[in-house]
Amino acid sequence: MLQQDTAFGTLEQIHDGQTHIGEYLSLLFKDLPVAIGWKDCRGITLGCNKFQANISGFSQDELVGKHDLEWRIPESEALVYNADDQNIFSCAKPRFNDVRTSHYSKGSDVSMNVTKFPTYDSKKIVNGVVWLASATPLTRVATTINVSDMLRYHAQDISLHFQNERNYYIVVDHQTIRLTRKQAACLTYLSVGKTIKQIASLLNCATSTVEDHIDRLKQKLGVYTTPALIDCFWDNPIKWF
Repeated sequence: MLQQDTAFGTLEQIHDGQTHIGEYLSLLFKDLPVAIGWKDCRGITLGCNKFQANISGFSQDELVGKHDLEWRIPESEALVYNADDQNIFSCAKPRFNDVRTSHYSKGSDVSMNVTKFPTYDSKKIVNGVVWLASATPLTRVATTINVSDMLRYHAQDISLHFQNERNYYIVVDHQTIRLTRKQAACLTYLSVGKTIKQIASLLNCATSTVEDHIDRLKQKLGVYTTPALIDCFWDNPIKWF
């Protein structure tokens, strides 16, 4: 937690243009698993915190000056991120709690909860975007990128996501597909490597019930195999409201 004097001093520097809001947020969340970064309107990274650099496979200095297309993610994903940013620039409105999966070429597929908001210059003209991405306890395969720091902050079971009566959905090819709570939980557990028997135990149901959920999910999402179902999850993370 920041000391009061430090916090107020930094806020004054932000107001005077001496400190970027991203630097302030990096200081504020320095002990938490929150990825923070900021770009200009061209999509060029101007700065980030250590956590963002770590999960991206770069150093903080290496990320500065890189365009979205130069990050170690698929081009299609970079273009989506850039399009999101351009929408924020044109509308001057933030986007809150957008669940996304980042496919790092030298590491894990990591599910993140992303909030973005525009930044302004002294003339109150939008000049960039800042993002905060909190890690969820979901990784597909832990390889060269060190995600242990991320996951140790999320020791609670994934089941906590499915204890409340939320409205779950997944967007595939611009089509919104509603999922039941049990379907959402089943798909999540399946996609992080749980077996049918393990899922049945976690959901307190029979294995045949889990198999029925999986068959129904395949029908809803238009796939025919379990690997394709898992790919669908990582390409289109489950969201809720």
